[in-house]
Amino acid sequence: MQNSFRAKKLADFLDLLGSKAVSPGGGTAAALTAATGIALIEMVSAINGSGTAPLKVLRRRMESLMDEDAKYFLKLSALYKKKVKGSALQEALKKCAQAPMLVCEGSFRSARLAQAERSRTGRWLKSDLVEASILLEAAFQSAKLNVEANLRFIDDRKYVEGIRGKIMDWEKKWSKLPTF
Repeated sequence: MQNSFRAKKLADFLDLLGSKAVSPGGGTAAALTAATGIALIEMVSAINGSGTAPLKVLRRRMESLMDEDAKYFLKLSALYKKKVKGSALQEALKKCAQAPMLVCEGSFRSARLAQAERSRTGRWLKSDLVEASILLEAAFQSAKLNVEANLRFIDDRKYVEGIRGKIMDWEKKWSKLPTF
């Protein structure tokens, strides 16, 4: 696999994303979208004099999930090309569902952290928090689509329902967060 996406210039990454290569794809784009939203919250927190450490950890995790998503999809794609079935394929599908599921979780956790900045943020930075919230919601929904794309082919119903339950729980809690 190529070097980490984090090490690429943005233009090079976007060229690769827009190419005919099968990876990176939507899961990687969802992780980048989440990292961008988190970075905006990080900026607001830094300007407000709040701690940014938890946000930096979440952003770095989203950056690493960009690579994980692409890596696991390439492995899954290779198995499909070889017409591999059975437990190897099932495990690869679970790995492919895992990275975008973690993007959903990170997006939700970051949206909750953004809430702490609401009362500290002046009118000039409020738009950055709103924009971060929009990006995080887009990342969550995009990653959820990628999770579902894999879950439909996983035979382990307990695993599938467990992942769906987590995502539904985050969505329910997210819907109760105050809007900006």
